[in-house]
Amino acid sequence: MSKGKKKELYIVIFLLMMSLISMLVDLDLIVPLKTINISDDRINEIMLYIFSVQASVAILGIALLALLSEGSKEKKYGIYISDYIMNKRPYIFKHKYIIIFQLCLILFGYLFLLFEWLNLLVASLVISITLTILMTFSIFDLFIDRKTIHKNIKNYCIYHFDCPPTNKLLENKIQILEGLNNELISLSNENKILQLQESFSLYVEIFKILISKNSEEDILLFEKYFANGSKALLLTQDSNVISEVLKNIIQLYQLHNNTENNKIDKLRLFYEIDEHIYKSLSSVNERVLLDENILLYLHKEIYLNEKNASQKNKSDENIVSRYANNIYFHLLMDNIITEKNQNSEFIIYMKKRLYQTIFFHKIENEMQLNEVLNYTKLLIDKSEINVLEETLIKNIRDNREDTKYNLTYFFKVMIYFYYIIEKENISDAYFIEIKENISTLIHNNRTIISAYLEEIDSTDFDFLQLITDIDTSSFSWEYFPDNGEAKWMMYSSVCKEFIVFYILSKNWDKDKITSELEKIINNNSFSYYNSYLGNNKIKTKESYRKFCQNFYYNHGLQGDENMLEEKIEILQSALNDIYRNQIIEKGNQIPTTIEDENNFRQHITEKVKAGLSYIMSPFEKNMSDYKSSKDVVIYRENIRLDLLNEYTEIDTYAIISFVTKLIDVIRESLLIDSVKRDDNTMLDIFLNLIENLGFQVDTLIGYRDFFFNFNKENEFNNFEMGIQHKIKFKGGQNLLFALDHSKLFLDVCNLDISLNNPNTEEILNKLDKNDEGQFLFHETNDIFLPFEKEQLINHLNKTQRELVIAIDFNYKTLGDKIGVVLDTNKR
Repeated sequence: MSKGKKKELYIVIFLLMMSLISMLVDLDLIVPLKTINISDDRINEIMLYIFSVQASVAILGIALLALLSEGSKEKKYGIYISDYIMNKRPYIFKHKYIIIFQLCLILFGYLFLLFEWLNLLVASLVISITLTILMTFSIFDLFIDRKTIHKNIKNYCIYHFDCPPTNKLLENKIQILEGLNNELISLSNENKILQLQESFSLYVEIFKILISKNSEEDILLFEKYFANGSKALLLTQDSNVISEVLKNIIQLYQLHNNTENNKIDKLRLFYEIDEHIYKSLSSVNERVLLDENILLYLHKEIYLNEKNASQKNKSDENIVSRYANNIYFHLLMDNIITEKNQNSEFIIYMKKRLYQTIFFHKIENEMQLNEVLNYTKLLIDKSEINVLEETLIKNIRDNREDTKYNLTYFFKVMIYFYYIIEKENISDAYFIEIKENISTLIHNNRTIISAYLEEIDSTDFDFLQLITDIDTSSFSWEYFPDNGEAKWMMYSSVCKEFIVFYILSKNWDKDKITSELEKIINNNSFSYYNSYLGNNKIKTKESYRKFCQNFYYNHGLQGDENMLEEKIEILQSALNDIYRNQIIEKGNQIPTTIEDENNFRQHITEKVKAGLSYIMSPFEKNMSDYKSSKDVVIYRENIRLDLLNEYTEIDTYAIISFVTKLIDVIRESLLIDSVKRDDNTMLDIFLNLIENLGFQVDTLIGYRDFFFNFNKENEFNNFEMGIQHKIKFKGGQNLLFALDHSKLFLDVCNLDISLNNPNTEEILNKLDKNDEGQFLFHETNDIFLPFEKEQLINHLNKTQRELVIAIDFNYKTLGDKIGVVLDTNKR
């Protein structure tokens, strides 16, 4: 409880005790120790006199109230001084209560007079005089000690934020903050900077209390009202006012950042007003920005705030990453700078200063890295060549910090340079200018860049993580023309190419290059091989030549064809080794077991049996009297064990093969012709063959069920409708086989499906060799990788099996000709 409240309570207690004793004496309930002898004829006179004095004192209180209310219309910290003195400061003796009570005392005094209660009448006089004295002291505070009253109002405001929260206190807090905001706006309109500073100082004092109490609810309330007031002030376009707002924002962030054990992870004030701050900067006097370093200190504090929050893993967004970019766009672009800031030296200085502000000589974390990358990209996109010379290039020349973040920054910028000058070919005039300017910048500073590339130690640098980062953010680094034309997204592939070329340029040792490439290739060997070798090998050589010309000085690779060729051969050899080793490793890890192979064999057996049963159902008859036998292999192929579950069409191929073998076996009993698949006369030929049989066929095998726009289409459709047995199967569209089923007898005796080790010698005999005598094995697409003989044999035995499907069947044909065949596989 405050001293003022205690004092008022003591006065109340005293007055109540005095009134109670007076009443008891008047009622003869107690006898005073000493009495004053007054004659009866004078008592009434004295009481009437006391009553008139008491009434006059009460009326005097009303007069004092009128004097006090007229004596000041002044506000301090958004509170009227008269309101504070009369209403807010007193805990009990609020002036409105005093006046009402004084008027009631006149009525009570009259009653005391009637009942001749002298002591109570005297008590009411004392009370009136006491209350009037209290009001009189208010007059003294108002007209004598203005500084003290200002200080008291300030303490009054602070007190409300230092108390345990209640609903009433919350209302008072809101009133105080609203009043303070109104005063700030009023003072800014009147350009009263000193008073404005005083009012801001109250905001700071309140914030100190809230920070010490770690009250998240109160801080959110504070931020809301401070932000609202700051927004209004930032719109004034008054340099002094805006600078005061920025200084106080800095001070609040300093308090927050320097408070130990702060439970409020992040001050979000800047989030509420950042756009207003950026837009107001062009109104701030440039000397203020330069001499007081407001932008530097503001950046420092919000950076620390975000950094501290991110260390607690609770930073949901990073408002610092675009800080420098926003300053650039709102303050430093020539087309929006106000007349008073058209100082080219100031503009150039600030552009450099922004870079220096966020770089800190050494990049310490991801947040700082993102910010300096964003700003550097902006300088590049705006062709700020002079600024880049004084910032980026100077940093590359002077800074040899091989930290993770510094290297990430350097490589990302160099990759962007490479993308602009060599890879992107947008015809946009503005981009062409950027391309020319960056090319000049790189050419003029090639010695510096080359020295850095050759001197840095990137042995332990995680290039794979760099590639992953760029893959996720490549869209933001890709350049898009203003006309909105569609373009090929290439930035991710440019990143990989730059890193591959950098690794290739570091040394001539193939084993070291292979080791470095393995770290970035991961499991994407095919992608890298296909991108840089094979049909792209010549293109890779030319790209590598340009890479060296741009980023290396006196490297020797720019024009020496032999050296370039040797480098590309090293790259090919390294990628061959990596790809081959990954294939071998993958083969070693194939989890296929004998049980898996048996299950696969059983699965294929069931499918082939079902297909054969479907094919042979019209022809199965009693053949005990006459039959011939045939043993044929209807399918033989090396299959990969890691793809067993993907061989879903083997039964189809086997069935097609069986029909083809059957046709070969009974060829003498068939009329056969061959046509091209798209021959429009196909159906004419087929129907003519049937007509030449001299009898009606009732079975069709393997035909397409539609021949749109073929000659004789309608005749074939009519013919098909009269067919009794239609045997269609997937993959049979290239075969037209028609016959009389009663003239052919078929019976499957045995079906054998086996998985054998591959015939490695047969496979090796079919392979070419390179100059070193290694076998060139075809694993994927058109890529042939070099294997040593034993290496390849071991790989084949682990990864492949020879699938053989053999069939024994009995057959018999009745008659000279039993059907026709039209082979449409002819090309």
